[in-house]
Amino acid sequence: MLNPDEQARNRRFLVEYPRRLHAAAYALARHAIGRRLGLPPMELRFDRAPGGRPFLAHPAGALDFNLAHGGGLAVCALADGCRVGIDVEPADRPELSLELLDGLLAPGERDRLAGRQGSARQEALVALWTGKEAIAKAHGDGLSLPLDRLAVPEGDGPVTMTAIPGALPPVWRLHRLRPDQRHRLALALALAPDASALICVHDATEVFRGRRPPAASAGSA
Repeated sequence: MLNPDEQARNRRFLVEYPRRLHAAAYALARHAIGRRLGLPPMELRFDRAPGGRPFLAHPAGALDFNLAHGGGLAVCALADGCRVGIDVEPADRPELSLELLDGLLAPGERDRLAGRQGSARQEALVALWTGKEAIAKAHGDGLSLPLDRLAVPEGDGPVTMTAIPGALPPVWRLHRLRPDQRHRLALALALAPDASALICVHDATEVFRGRRPPAASAGSA
């Protein structure tokens, strides 16, 4: 279900499982959007904004989408009328460390990690990383954003975006999901906290059945 550009991007993955997850994420997007719009998946055309963010070029409309893959999952989020960003990671991703996130943490987030050890510390690190990734991907400028000026909640909650010029509305929302015991997922919406929203979760395992990787690997599209 990948077009030539998507196939070329897919070939950049040197390891098999991340490559398969990347392909699964795009196939999932075509399946979900096609089903939503009542169109064959291959009639959809995706393009990329200058910052690399994928968007639905045909048919054009208010439907936004975002993709991620990490650990053993590929995920896709759709939203009507607002930007959406998504990230997923395994809760046991060992390379996520305080040193890795050092330049991305707001002061309150650093305090949140103080005194936590072991699995509790790892859970907090994964929550910080996925939350910031989801916000950055919804915005479109990725990790070039001043993420150390964006404090993300540990659970569901608002994210103040006033540090980002032109970000509207000034407060976005972040939601946390646990698709299974191993993975942690963050969903960002460029939607005011008091706006009504219905979040539906669908498992596409039966549509895209395949083997899961034996060990953690991560990436996002």
